Amino acid sequence: MKLLDKIKNIKIKFGKTESKAVVAKKMEQSIFNYLAFSLIKQGERCCDETSVFYKHPTKDHCFCPVGFLLNINGSYNSNMDNAMYPLHILMKKFPNSIPEYFNENVNLLLTFQALHDNEHTWTSGKILHEGLCKIAKEFSLNTSFLDKTVKHIGGNIYTSPEIIDILGIEEYNKKMDEVRLEYNKKNKKAQLI
Repeated sequence: MKLLDKIKNIKIKFGKTESKAVVAKKMEQSIFNYLAFSLIKQGERCCDETSVFYKHPTKDHCFCPVGFLLNINGSYNSNMDNAMYPLHILMKKFPNSIPEYFNENVNLLLTFQALHDNEHTWTSGKILHEGLCKIAKEFSLNTSFLDKTVKHIGGNIYTSPEIIDILGIEEYNKKMDEVRLEYNKKNKKAQLI
């Protein structure tokens, strides 16, 4: 089951046989896994020179953490960004568009938003990875998903073979070529290795 499906169906799947606390922790873990993967894959802040967005107005598939979740639920609308509402106001202004699990996980979402909105997060893959690990520690979440899927090459971050199927092989190969080219530039070599 894909991460997206886990987030949409977790209460149905686990709610019948497990305690509310166990279901809540599994939901929190699924949100963490989905958002961590999405931010790593995106590799940039969802912003322009003056503002951050839930969904970027001109770049396809560019979201902040809350924007990723609103998008998978089909709940996003451009009015959410027009007024640049912070999350707590967004939840009050658009109560019918906000998934129920936002209320239960608002602190996790706010922490992800803060990581995303910080320009320093995006200066290297290592800093993003460290920020995601801090979130996991703060919320007592498992980082095995993150540890399995993330590799470091210098300051760059890319995904391991376990995730290539999700990214698509062309995107993975392109990213690896970019990493190799950057490595070669640093080492004054002219061709890809």
